[in-house]
Amino acid sequence: MDYSVIGTNVNIAARLCGHAERMSIVVSEVVRNAAAGDPRLGFHSGRKVTIRGLKEQVMVYTLTDRPAL
Repeated sequence: MDYSVIGTNVNIAARLCGHAERMSIVVSEVVRNAAAGDPRLGFHSGRKVTIRGLKEQVMVYTLTDRPAL
């Protein structure tokens, strides 16, 4: 059997890898908002990026192990 996943969310996740620096994790604003209640996580460097296949730019953040001050 062969499986495949397609769709906007999968496209965004795959494209975000190209916007991450070495040894970093980049997440969309939706993910940042969903994880906002976890005190172990922090996010910084909010910026808009162009994702191929989407008309609108996407706000992305870099994940850290500490909340931003």
